[in-house]
Amino acid sequence: MGVAFSTSIEAGGPVLDIYPGARPTGIGGAFTAFYGDVMSIYYNDAGLAFVNGFQVYSLQHSNWLQGLIGDAYYEFGAVAIPTSRGVVGISMTYLTVGEVTITDENNQTTYSFVPYDVVMKASYASRINDRLSFGVGAKFYYSFLVPADILRKVFGVVGDGSAKTFMIDGGLLYREGPVSLGISLLHFGPELRYSGSDQPNPLPWTIRLGTRIEKTFGNVSFTLAGDLSKILVNIQKDLADSGLAFVWRDTYKHIGLEIGFANLIYLRGGYFEDLLGSRVGPTFGLGARYGNFAFDISDDRFIYAFTDNKTNIPNYRFQFTFMRKIQKAESKADSLKKPVLLVKVTDSLTGKPISAVASLRNPRTGDIITAEGNGNIELTASPGRYILRVENDSYYPFQDTIAFENSGQVVEVALKKKPHGRLTVLVLDSVRNKPVFASIMIGNVEKDTSQITLELPEGTYALRVEAPDYGMYYRIIEIRENMDDTVTVRLNPITSRLNVVIDRPVHINIFRGEELVISENLRRNKSYSLGAGAFRVIIECDGCENREVEVISRPGHDMLLEVRNNKIQLKEGGEGS
Repeated sequence: MGVAFSTSIEAGGPVLDIYPGARPTGIGGAFTAFYGDVMSIYYNDAGLAFVNGFQVYSLQHSNWLQGLIGDAYYEFGAVAIPTSRGVVGISMTYLTVGEVTITDENNQTTYSFVPYDVVMKASYASRINDRLSFGVGAKFYYSFLVPADILRKVFGVVGDGSAKTFMIDGGLLYREGPVSLGISLLHFGPELRYSGSDQPNPLPWTIRLGTRIEKTFGNVSFTLAGDLSKILVNIQKDLADSGLAFVWRDTYKHIGLEIGFANLIYLRGGYFEDLLGSRVGPTFGLGARYGNFAFDISDDRFIYAFTDNKTNIPNYRFQFTFMRKIQKAESKADSLKKPVLLVKVTDSLTGKPISAVASLRNPRTGDIITAEGNGNIELTASPGRYILRVENDSYYPFQDTIAFENSGQVVEVALKKKPHGRLTVLVLDSVRNKPVFASIMIGNVEKDTSQITLELPEGTYALRVEAPDYGMYYRIIEIRENMDDTVTVRLNPITSRLNVVIDRPVHINIFRGEELVISENLRRNKSYSLGAGAFRVIIECDGCENREVEVISRPGHDMLLEVRNNKIQLKEGGEGS
């Protein structure tokens, strides 16, 4: 999102209202009710309270509004560090419009300088209980417009052309199952006053309200969010002069949707509306996660009224995030002092032990202890109240609050099995119509084979099939109760095979254009994979004439090159040995 002012265009500190983060801006800036993300440090500090188990480091870069100012760029960095008493966050924002030059009457540069704004923030967030959290932040803002000597010589004003001030933020977040609600107050502090100027600039005091709902179907997640944000400068005057309808019109509206696939790829879209500021339109974003790393990108160019065929330049934000797992050291003596909770897990119908993962979550601190086992699971923790959760992908999860005693105790959990369906995956070559040995991935299963039959709990799954020399196959599969379906995956080859069959030693050279791609002495039959296109094959052997053959390679269409009885022949099809 861009620079936001009140209706009277009196709010100062425009850098404060540029929305950071590729994930938030990809969904229209609707981020007040999100939690567990380091970017909450801007939108609602309370969301930081649910960063757990990892230290999170994130950097964002943006060449800002290149359609207007080619040299401007906007940087944002944030860190979130969980502690035993809450989560500490630090962020820094930097905005510059690039080099500014002042010229004389002959259009010669006489002065040049680089104005910039810097905002530094420290935050603290903590959970009141498992559902409710709060967060507060303190910010220092420094704005540099023009050097003192230029201000004095060119504009006749005595001062250093800069301003600084302090601000505070605060917020609350409540979550209940898949739904969360958030409220935050941002940028509250004294007016911004530049040295050499008597004109005060009120800060953009802002209130944000947001909601978020997340639903997961197998490996696919959907997150829908909506926010309202209002800059409070002159709100009393606006209410008195223009009424509530006008104040509502001057309220920013945000809505966004994020779709995640197997916790790897995320598609995002949003819509932002600032009617009085003429900023209305869609936003878009993509994200990728792998291990402890994440990369996100967003583009919100379409919300700006000045975008046209000339200036419709992407307004990208690029964000890189690293999550470092926190290793908690514990002495052997401390571990022995703690009681052991034994969780016995069985099938609710058969009564037989089943494997599962059990976790104890402290609702006060958010700390989680996890263990797994087959039938009997041991969890070691300090005495207190915990939320016990037991999970197996084939069963409905169990969750309850328990009082964990010093003496230790046994909890018996009978999991109810989910309805299952049968799925057979058969992988074929789409051209040759033959089985292909491939890597088949669905849910938590990954196996290298050409055919597999699985019993899966009902739900939505992402099926991915990959094989060398073939394009990747991806499809969303819906597993229903008692189904018995077969999915035939036809992989499209990206190469063809040249099968060389010989009755004597030969030397083969294969050229693509002028490039020699293969040069080899052959004493036995061999098969080569060739990409699409034209190749020259030169065969040299004793007793036969040297010969050059042109091979047109089409993916999936094999060719046979025979050297027999002093003759060299090229044919369609054939298998090498």
